[in-house]
Amino acid sequence: MGDERRRYDRSSNKEAQVALTSPEHTQPGSPAYNLAVRLLDTSATGACLVTTDRLREGCPVIIGIILPNQKNGIMAKGFVRWSTSIEQKGRTAHVAGVEFDKPVAALAPVLPKSGPSKHAEPNRRHKRFVPEKVDIVCLPPGFLSKLGMKANPAKSLKNLSMGGAQILSTEKLESGVRVDLLLKFAFPKTSVRAAAIVRWCRRDTLSLEPRWNVGVVFKEMDPATQSRLRTVEAVFIDVAR
Repeated sequence: MGDERRRYDRSSNKEAQVALTSPEHTQPGSPAYNLAVRLLDTSATGACLVTTDRLREGCPVIIGIILPNQKNGIMAKGFVRWSTSIEQKGRTAHVAGVEFDKPVAALAPVLPKSGPSKHAEPNRRHKRFVPEKVDIVCLPPGFLSKLGMKANPAKSLKNLSMGGAQILSTEKLESGVRVDLLLKFAFPKTSVRAAAIVRWCRRDTLSLEPRWNVGVVFKEMDPATQSRLRTVEAVFIDVAR
């Protein structure tokens, strides 16, 4: 499931109208009520949205979406792929990822006719955000299980997206080198481990000490880890307002 979902880019559709219903949340003899609060993003195979309550993972749902400037709605059956509740500043928000039973072509992003530049960073299509209080480890493959064998050059996380990250390093990392990343978030309390490729590395000329700004692109991330990262994204982009 996770591999299939990654083949499709996501689009931010926060201005769209959305309705979400489920047999599990319908009282006998009453019409199904809308479980959706706001749509966050969509792809051909699923959607991420804020819900009225925390939904059970695996819960069957029917979702209806009307995109801006379109009269005809899109209906799809699916199930809750993941669900979480987030608390911040006295507020609680529930976020869920819905996976469609069948791909919906109308929700696939429209790419520019000319196509992306071959020199463009692959993660540019993802919105970047800056989480608070993050511990980061960046080491060659295999060292994350033996952290005492090599010093961690990662000093801090500068920004993050679903496609990659920018970190501040005390060492120069060569472009094309593979690294293992471990990100531990204080809020929401979770961790993300992923393999990545160094895309670029530039010396920080404003620092007296040796410092490099490094851009990495995620290459391997299992569906569970991807869901945790999307939860962090939801906190710092869509929910924490």
